[in-house]
Amino acid sequence: MELGRCPGGDARLSLSGRVLVTEDDWGISVAVAEELTSKGFDVVHIGLEPGAKSHRIQEEGDRLVHRVDPASSEQMDAFVEELGEGPIAGMIHLAPLRLASMAWAEESGPSQQVVLSGQAWFGLLKALDQRLGALDAGIVASVSAMDGRHGNRGDRFNALQAAAAGVTKSYAHERPSLRCRAYDLHPDLLMDASSTAARLVDDLMNLGGEVEIGLDRAGERWTLVCFAEDLVEDHKPLLETDVWLVSGGGSGVTAAAIIGVAEASKGAGASFHLLGRTPLMDLTEGWLEHDDATLEAEKMALRERMIEASASGKVTMVEWNRAWDRMMRSRDVQQTLATIQATGNLAQYHAVDVMNAKSLTKLGANLGHAITGVVHGAGLEESKLVGDKTHEAFDRVVRVKVDGWAALMGAVEASGVRHPAFAACFTSVAGRFGNGGQTDYAAANSVLDAEMARLTASGACRAVAIGWTGWRDVGMATRGSIEAVFEAAGIET
Repeated sequence: MELGRCPGGDARLSLSGRVLVTEDDWGISVAVAEELTSKGFDVVHIGLEPGAKSHRIQEEGDRLVHRVDPASSEQMDAFVEELGEGPIAGMIHLAPLRLASMAWAEESGPSQQVVLSGQAWFGLLKALDQRLGALDAGIVASVSAMDGRHGNRGDRFNALQAAAAGVTKSYAHERPSLRCRAYDLHPDLLMDASSTAARLVDDLMNLGGEVEIGLDRAGERWTLVCFAEDLVEDHKPLLETDVWLVSGGGSGVTAAAIIGVAEASKGAGASFHLLGRTPLMDLTEGWLEHDDATLEAEKMALRERMIEASASGKVTMVEWNRAWDRMMRSRDVQQTLATIQATGNLAQYHAVDVMNAKSLTKLGANLGHAITGVVHGAGLEESKLVGDKTHEAFDRVVRVKVDGWAALMGAVEASGVRHPAFAACFTSVAGRFGNGGQTDYAAANSVLDAEMARLTASGACRAVAIGWTGWRDVGMATRGSIEAVFEAAGIET
């Protein structure tokens, strides 16, 4: 990705009604409300409180603020009911700015910061999706303050803010009649709330074009563009002292990539510790050389064993296929281990959930060697439009990526170093461009994209985010409408 100036084209919106604004801690939301009010809009102030027991309205100065836990569907329903049937012009999500003064590393356990940025934004859009979808025109904007470049320039920011941009970019695909805009401000702009608010409102109401926009201190407007870049550096094989921790590495895309790394470092004696949730079965270790016919015979034998063990003497197709899938996943992991070991490197599998921070910290402490490389390939993908997606599904998809990464870094520290020498996160084009039905996946991957750029800029380690498109017949990236996203972005596949 490369930064390009983006002046925007004149495209004034003529809107009326209410604009919902989530509150920040810098005074930007108050100043934005003043700007909107001066233009004839009514402003509804929303104070997001993850964990709040109930929706409530309270006076704060000269404004009424709705206090709500956006992860609670009951509270969101109560909030929408309180709004009534009056016209809505759009929403501006400023709550991610609260993270500009926080550090991701301050958190222990499941992230609450990402809730303010990602889950909260999804919850609001879901609650009002039908009403927003009925508009001929409207505004939907999120605002972060990483570096004015969506995390692609600076090294001191909280990457969890980027979750909001991932949601916004994806929602733009679902509601093309709306002007969706994901802004990232230079942090210095937070010091002048009045001027920044005027600039934001003017940009949102009067300029068309790109969804993803960065605003800098000099008044410049930026966006991110793709460009082709050839690999010019020589391959650097791993050494015997290298110890890599790999989530989702037992099968699929991640396994294929790690096998490639091992084959490029033949005879090195490097160690790969693969993480996954699949329990290994001794039986399937003897199946590695089986051909299709032999595997089919094993599947039929499994059915006979299941019928014999059943009290009813019957077994359903669903039960049979689930049991067989578990066995084949075990075989896949064992095949990956064997293939890596055949390259002259070491491979070990740990059946552990990547979000289990305690287990990963214990693993890191017990390795006996500093972790030099981390590859985060674990992920979930559950494509559904915002109106159909549940809060639980959104949270689940985000946390595998976000909390999983934090847990992996906990393992690194427990192994005796603050950062690995190399880090890679397997992200997706959904995070880069957004994709309808994948607000959660885009939110999670946008965070990891920004965090990899931040780590590299800081000099802490060489970190890369690999935004995969679909791999034919391999991994979850084959699902969804990824090819359509590439085509819309003008990228050849």
